[in-house]
Amino acid sequence: MSFLENNKKAFLVLFFIYFIANITLLTNLNAIYWDDWTLVGHSLETLNRTFLGAVGYSGYAISYLHYFMINELGIYSYRLLTFILLFLSGFFVYMILTTLKIFSSKDRFFITLFFLVAPLYSAKVALIDFSYTFYSTFFFLGFYLLSLYLYNLGIIKRIFILILFFISFLVNSILIFYAIVLIYIFYKTYDIQSSFIRNFIYFLKTKIDFIILPIIYYCIKSIYFIPNGAHEGYNTISLFKMVNPEGYLKTIVYSFFEPILNSFSDLLYLISILFVFILFFNYFRKMNILDNIKYENENKKIILGFLIFILGAMAYLAVGKIPKHDDWNSRFQLLLPLGFSLIYYYVLNEIFKKQYLNYLLILSIVSFGFFHFKEQIKYNIDWYYQESIIENFKVSEKIKNNSTFIFINNLGNNLNNRNFRFYELNGMSRFVLNDDSKLFVENSQLIDDYKKYSKYIEYNFSSWKESEPVTIFINDNSKAIFGNNRKNKLKFFIKLKYLELFDKEKYKKEVIKLVEIG
Repeated sequence: MSFLENNKKAFLVLFFIYFIANITLLTNLNAIYWDDWTLVGHSLETLNRTFLGAVGYSGYAISYLHYFMINELGIYSYRLLTFILLFLSGFFVYMILTTLKIFSSKDRFFITLFFLVAPLYSAKVALIDFSYTFYSTFFFLGFYLLSLYLYNLGIIKRIFILILFFISFLVNSILIFYAIVLIYIFYKTYDIQSSFIRNFIYFLKTKIDFIILPIIYYCIKSIYFIPNGAHEGYNTISLFKMVNPEGYLKTIVYSFFEPILNSFSDLLYLISILFVFILFFNYFRKMNILDNIKYENENKKIILGFLIFILGAMAYLAVGKIPKHDDWNSRFQLLLPLGFSLIYYYVLNEIFKKQYLNYLLILSIVSFGFFHFKEQIKYNIDWYYQESIIENFKVSEKIKNNSTFIFINNLGNNLNNRNFRFYELNGMSRFVLNDDSKLFVENSQLIDDYKKYSKYIEYNFSSWKESEPVTIFINDNSKAIFGNNRKNKLKFFIKLKYLELFDKEKYKKEVIKLVEIG
C-alpha cells in the first residue's frame, strides 16, 4: 500500500509542514493590529453597537464571540484557534476530495498541502479577522459532513448540515462560494444513464432545501442584516463590479501570480530554502510520495480550479474589494486557497515533466511555507514597534498635555506593509492613559473628516475636544541599537521574544528603545 493511501500518515505529514510554516504565528502572544483596537478594552455594549452597525442583527454573533474570547480566553486564544481551525479546514478539504474518484491519493495530498500553505490570507493574524476564519470552518465542516452522508441524509443530519451552512453565511462571501457545494451535489448524484434534464429535475426535487438555503439567508440578510450608522452603505453590491473582467484579472495577478513570485523571490534566503528543500525531497522520496503520479490531461481540473477561484473572489469584487497582499487586503483572500491549490498543482502537472515536477512541487511547498513563516515574523516585529510607541507614550509629556496630534510616521517597512489608522494610535493612548480624549491624524485636513466619528466609542476618542494640533514624529531608532547589522538585529528581536515570555519588566525597558517620539 502506498504511503499516501494511509490517511493517518498523510495527515501527520500535512500537520508537520503546516506547523513549521505557522510556528511564528503561534509565537505571536498578545499582539493587537489595525481594527483590533476597536475591540480590545471595550465593553460588550460597545461591541454590540459596533457590529450591529457593521452587519445588522447578525452582529450579535460576532460581538459575543469577540467579547468572550478577549475577556475569558485571552488574546492568545485567537492565534491558537486560528491555527487549529485553518488546519481543520484543510482536513475537511482532504476528506471531501477522497469522495471524488477523479483525485488520486497523491492529488489529494498535494492539493490539501497547497491549500494549507498557499501564500494567501496573512491577515489571519488580526483578531478582527478571526470571525472569518471561525465561520468559514463551519462551511468546510458542513461540506465534509454532506460528502460523508450524501446518500444517507436523514432528517437530523440534513437539518444539522443546513444549519452549519446557514451559520457560515455570516461570512457574506460564502453565499456565492456555496455554489461549489451545489456543483458537488449535482456531480455526485448525476446518473449517466439519464439525460441532463432528468438529472437536473431530480436534483431540484431531492435537494431543493440546499438550493434555496442561500436565497432564504439573503432575504433575511436584506431585511435584518443591513449596515447602518458609521457603516451605512458599506459593502454595497455593484452588479457592474461583479461582472467587470478587470477585477478578476487583478485578482488573478494579485492573489495568484504575485504571491507565487513573492514566495520565490527572496534570494537572501535562497540557501536556507534549498537546504530545507533537499531535506524534504529526500524524505518524500523515501516515503514514496512522489512516485507514480498520474500525468494525464488535467485541463478540466484547471478549469474547475479557476471556477472555484472566481467564486471565492466574486463576492469581494462585487463590493469593490480586490483581494491582494498589501495592507490588510489579504483578508479578502479567505476563500481563494482551494482554487489556488487546484490551479497551481494541475498547471505544474501539465507543463513540467515528472523529473522537473517533483523538484518544483517540493520547492513550492518550502517556498510557500517560508512565506508564512517570514510574514508572521514581520507581524511580530510590527507589534514590537507598537509596544515601543505605547511605552514612549507613557513617558511623553507632549502626549499627556495635548489632545490633538498630527503624526508623522517614519517607521517605514517596520510596520508590515501597512499604515496606521487614526483609531490605532487613539487606542494606544487610551490604553496608556486610560482615557479617550486624544485624536491622532496624518494631516490637519483629516481632523474635520474624523471628528464625526467621536460619537462612536470604538474609535477611542469619544471624550476628545478639538484643540490646536501638535505635530509628533514617530521615528525608527533601531539603527542606534543594531545599526545595519542583520546578525545584531536578529539577536535583538530574539532577545525581545525571550523577555516578552519570561521578564516583562525588562522587556518594556528594551522595547521602548525601538522608537523615538519627537
